[in-house]
Amino acid sequence: MNKTLILSNFWIKVLACLFMTIDHIGLCMSIFLDNTPTISTISYIFRIIGRLAYPLFFFLIIEGCRHTKSFPKYFLRLGIFALIIAISIMVIYWAILPNPNYMSGLYNIFITLLLVSSSYFFLVKCKKWFKLLTLIPLIYLLLATLIEFNVLYFTDTTSKVLFSSIMPDYGSYTLFALVFYYIIYFINEFRIKKHYSNNLEEIEIYKASPYYLVMSKATVSISIVLTALLCYLFTYIEGFGANSLYILSTYTILSVVIILLYNGKLGFSNKYIKYGFYLYYPLHLLIIFGIFNLITML
Repeated sequence: MNKTLILSNFWIKVLACLFMTIDHIGLCMSIFLDNTPTISTISYIFRIIGRLAYPLFFFLIIEGCRHTKSFPKYFLRLGIFALIIAISIMVIYWAILPNPNYMSGLYNIFITLLLVSSSYFFLVKCKKWFKLLTLIPLIYLLLATLIEFNVLYFTDTTSKVLFSSIMPDYGSYTLFALVFYYIIYFINEFRIKKHYSNNLEEIEIYKASPYYLVMSKATVSISIVLTALLCYLFTYIEGFGANSLYILSTYTILSVVIILLYNGKLGFSNKYIKYGFYLYYPLHLLIIFGIFNLITML
């Protein structure tokens, strides 16, 4: 194993959670605090750092799918936490935010992860025409993107909040990243089958080798780079250039450095650590938004 590959699955999760927390602190600063130049600058820097979080989660969910022994249990776990996040978001919007009409862009990351994992399952585990089921998560993400672009929209607050709870976070970003991932995946699969002359036994041996991990990291990394570049191009299109989320999304390209340092090992792991990472998301949201809400009341 290359000694420069120093990050296990555990440490990438820790970094992703750290970046995510910094991102949400920056978001709360922009919502709850006075919009002074200093606050705006700090908030923006925090949100730039936070851009490194989602690509890491995107990579981790694909790695989780590659190694899971039971997709039904994996989907069920993500589904349960998607429901917990949906409830947390409704509490934040209706009980904590200073203005319930303010749509902060707080959406359900576990819906996104559920869509990514189901995409991987349909793409990799299904055979022949069943691979077309990959269109289901893509259509969901496309609808979310149309709402993100205000092509579709809700007028009343209740509908906005309810849909926000099931709206995938990083919807358009995930849509673009998955499309690029699909393309690169099919190119790699074609190359592998051609190289091994469709010998299924040799292909399985190759996929269990360290070289396949390198290819997996490269596939996700290239998808992230292309998506970041696409977001950068969007900033030059009239109507998109002022959208700070696309400007910020260009910084996701920095996460590739962390992904390339992944050594393929699980690292520290037990059931408490596993569920602790799942629980961290709703708990940190409620705590951060609650603290900033108290600050504004003082």
